[in-house]
Amino acid sequence: MKSNVALFSFLILISASFVAHSEISGEIPINPDDSLLDTKTDPCENFYQYSCGGWLAKTEIPADKPNWERGFTDIAERNKKVLKQILESFASGKRDTQNPYSKQLGDFYASCVNEDNLDKGSLKTLQLGLSRIDSITKNSLPSWLAWAHLRGVNPFFSFVPNQDLKKPENVIAEIGQAGMGLPAKDYYFDDSEQGKAVRQKYLGYISNLLSFSGMSKADSEKNATKILELETKLAKKALAPVDFRQPENLYHVLDLATLKKTAPAFDWDKYLKALTSNKIASVNIQAPVYLQEVNELLKATPLSDLKIYFKFHLINASAKGLSNRFYSEYFDFYAKTFYGLKEMSARWKRCADASDEMMGFALGRSFVNQTFAGASKDIARDMIERIEKAQGAVIEGVSWMDEKTKMEAKEKLARLVNQIGYPDNWRKYDGVQIKKGSYLSNRYELIAFNSKYELSKIGKPLNRVDWTMSPSVVNAYYEPLMNKMVFPAGILQPPFFSESYSAAANYGGIGMVMGHEISHGYDDQGRQFNGLGAMFNWWTEDSLKGFNKQASCLSKQYESYPTAGGGHVDGSLTLGEDIGDQGGLKSAYLAWKGTLKKEIIEDSAALRNEEKKFFQSFAQAWCGKDTDAFEQTRVKTDPHPPNRYRVNGALSNFSEFGKAFQCKENSRMAPKNRCVVW
Repeated sequence: MKSNVALFSFLILISASFVAHSEISGEIPINPDDSLLDTKTDPCENFYQYSCGGWLAKTEIPADKPNWERGFTDIAERNKKVLKQILESFASGKRDTQNPYSKQLGDFYASCVNEDNLDKGSLKTLQLGLSRIDSITKNSLPSWLAWAHLRGVNPFFSFVPNQDLKKPENVIAEIGQAGMGLPAKDYYFDDSEQGKAVRQKYLGYISNLLSFSGMSKADSEKNATKILELETKLAKKALAPVDFRQPENLYHVLDLATLKKTAPAFDWDKYLKALTSNKIASVNIQAPVYLQEVNELLKATPLSDLKIYFKFHLINASAKGLSNRFYSEYFDFYAKTFYGLKEMSARWKRCADASDEMMGFALGRSFVNQTFAGASKDIARDMIERIEKAQGAVIEGVSWMDEKTKMEAKEKLARLVNQIGYPDNWRKYDGVQIKKGSYLSNRYELIAFNSKYELSKIGKPLNRVDWTMSPSVVNAYYEPLMNKMVFPAGILQPPFFSESYSAAANYGGIGMVMGHEISHGYDDQGRQFNGLGAMFNWWTEDSLKGFNKQASCLSKQYESYPTAGGGHVDGSLTLGEDIGDQGGLKSAYLAWKGTLKKEIIEDSAALRNEEKKFFQSFAQAWCGKDTDAFEQTRVKTDPHPPNRYRVNGALSNFSEFGKAFQCKENSRMAPKNRCVVW
């Protein structure tokens, strides 16, 4: 159980993006790479196609992937091979003398790759869980729900730690919406033929999972309808993805007595006693109306129907730890329907992913020793410091912000903390009991261990150096409540970054990512938090009007971009990422120019050639293909726009790009009227 990083951290990509370029070629990308260009395309009309057209023409999405990206997901596949070597070594009995958790990692991986035991050990674990549900009484329901929440099964709601938005030094409990099997609330109410088809598939999926647990076909179908009806009632009161863009929508702190009055049908004392030993003094309710609906459903729904609902969510949450009969159903519904995958990934890949997900800070110890050595950390830190300085210049240069607000913005920048590569103090996994028998039991053990670790933070002093993302993950994030950026070793790899790359390649690649994360401190969400991480309005009225005007322009720009299936980008949902891309590109560019030698700057032809390398390095790190199904799901649920718009959208608003490629005014990449926030 993780804290709600997804709500108040801003990831540079979505976690579902994972591909395998290196699996095919085995090569480490150079950046920029002229062989990827489509020279028949005018860079002033479509720079993404110009930079990536050659790559797009020769690239196919593997059958087991929802998309294929040259940047993030190419690195992820290389990293996964490193993890495989480490885990197979541990599973065979070898040990890393610098990693005290080699045995636990090896045993967990071994239990995962042993498919022969999934129909025995893991199925037995599931049956024990289902029997536990059969034994639920009205009196024991809260205790069972605590047991489930600790193991990543979240019917009705989630319960996690998070910082108090207005008092970020305080770690409090937070109740969020959960227990709905479709990706977002709109899927429950979409009356198009496609929407109806998705719900029909969902009914079949629920029915099949229930029948696998021993229920008759007739009962499975009848109960599937009941479950969908219950989830639809929850969805009516749930927040939509775009609602999470405004932090004040999610802030409703109550003391325990008020929580009990808000949802009196549930025995909170019994639930909390079974969940954690930490004293819970106050709770933030993300969506009070949603919790009130949970309360009504707990009162009105027969216990027998609640048990069926619980059973489905237990099986659904456990599917990754079960045999292919269960996992194939899970894959066919989620991966094929919403991501367009055709085949499952190899077993070892799923097991490497699971090991990193469950014990990432144990596995990371061995990973960084193999992948993040030399001067990488020093180079990355120097780049970040230069880009932070450039961000200060960007703030100073905006015309729509007054001096008082600029001063506050620069103070926030001065307080920014960044972490690079891996934690200074590694997380401990002492006491974890991993056995080579039931893989599902091992998953429950680790999920519960991690849940207890997170819940133990409630009511204690804030740990500002704690990481929420393992070192091998190809990602980066900014946390407004910490005013902190994190760049794991996993992303500090080619084509984003290399010790051997030119400054243009590194700043166009990882430099833009660094600037992107800094800019999140000043996007539509991040701007609502001050330098200490508190939700606080530090903007004057005039500056806020100026920001909103520019942001509205950017939102409308992205809403004009068409997507697969006849849709368009949701400019309100993607606004934060669009601001991050635009601001990140600008600050990375300014920082990079500060590294150039005087003779380059004074030679216009030489400077233009270097600028082209910078912009091509940026674009080519984002070359990617999505299945239509994946893009359609992404548009509805994800705050990141498709990669082609991340490139063309940001560059078309940056006048220096047009100058470098000598674009005519009002060409697509050099419009007369630009939407510039930062």
